[in-house]
Amino acid sequence: MKGAIAQRLARLFDREVRGVAANTAWLAGSTIAKMVVGLAQVAVVTRFLGAGSYGRLALAMSSVNFISALLGVRVWEWTTRYLAAARESRDGKLAAATVKLGYLLSAAVSVASCFLVAAIAYPASRLLLREPDIAPLMILFSLTLLFSWTNDTSAAALRVLGRFRFLAVWTVVAAALRLVCVAAPALAG
Repeated sequence: MKGAIAQRLARLFDREVRGVAANTAWLAGSTIAKMVVGLAQVAVVTRFLGAGSYGRLALAMSSVNFISALLGVRVWEWTTRYLAAARESRDGKLAAATVKLGYLLSAAVSVASCFLVAAIAYPASRLLLREPDIAPLMILFSLTLLFSWTNDTSAAALRVLGRFRFLAVWTVVAAALRLVCVAAPALAG
């Protein structure tokens, strides 16, 4: 009995387990920090726009995110799976093909999402959301998809390569930059 407990305790201090725990801590910490920065961003934007205007903006953003998720093929999942397999078998060609296909699919989904938003923004905002004035906001916000299409495949590659600390720091830095970009014009008035 003592031996089994000692083995389990020794396993807790195993280098591999410590590495997984550290990577998990980095990613969890960055997720929490991103949420805190996002909350600050909501507060700044709401204060600047007012509750009613912020509500319309939130509707526009949520609509675009819904369409993107609806068309999305969760590229990061299969990129992670096949890139990890390619790395394990040391197959550089498969790894490169996986990353290229991930980027290609992400780009296609982003472009298709933008076109779909443009096609349905006016009828959807009028008939479903009962807010016809948010259609231009939906179309404008959909353009952000054209600048974020690399995120899923890049994050998957960083995870497979074990670059969790970089991924965590970048996540927080990107959230902080968004906050600065939103807060600067709001504070400048």
